[in-house]
Amino acid sequence: MGSYQTKINNLIEYSVSTFNNNHPEDVQSNARKAIESFCKVIILHHYGERGEAIINSQDSEWNSRLKVRNKKFGFTLSMLLKVVIESDYSSKIDKSKKIELERSMKLIIFKGNSSAH
Repeated sequence: MGSYQTKINNLIEYSVSTFNNNHPEDVQSNARKAIESFCKVIILHHYGERGEAIINSQDSEWNSRLKVRNKKFGFTLSMLLKVVIESDYSSKIDKSKKIELERSMKLIIFKGNSSAH
């Protein structure tokens, strides 16, 4: 899985790559990877060691909340985003801003997934 610092490094790398690339498919893919890293950083920062279990779908509370059926592969990016949006960590964000953030991230995820296939 990697350490918290590794996830921060991934976030920086994919964010920089997103803006330093001229190929639309690569930009979309890197933006998607940046969001995944962002979600993991937030989860690890907020939940500490428990964050690893959440990301790897080994946390019974979040598995139940997200109705996880297959614990073998860890959470999908959509599930990671849902953890970030629904956690008490994000309760500090104004509701309208949270909705706007979620919509923007879902659009980038969709575009990134489309460019990958």
